[in-house]
Amino acid sequence: MSNLHQQFGAFVVDTSSEEEDGYWVCHQVKKIEGVPEGMVSLRIPSQTYAVLKHRFENIGILNTYEELHTWITKSGLKRRLGAWHLERFYHFKDTEQIEVDLMDTIQDEKRR
Repeated sequence: MSNLHQQFGAFVVDTSSEEEDGYWVCHQVKKIEGVPEGMVSLRIPSQTYAVLKHRFENIGILNTYEELHTWITKSGLKRRLGAWHLERFYHFKDTEQIEVDLMDTIQDEKRR
């Protein structure tokens, strides 16, 4: 079962292997079964994220990421560059008007 109304993008900022280098377009499912040929399954572990919503043109997404990264730094938090980061798209067909949660993985103080 999947939610086809939302699309996810997944990536690792500071990759440690060639397999992690890239950008995955995904849909969330409850169970991985019957993966079509030419596709792969990807499991993202439970993590803590700093999240900022972007509701503008796709081209402005870098500015929103800059705002998110500035907030993380000012809040005294640490980004986990070697972990999976996510983008959850609600509206993505029109690049002039996307709606996406930018989910930057941060160090969870409770899990240290």
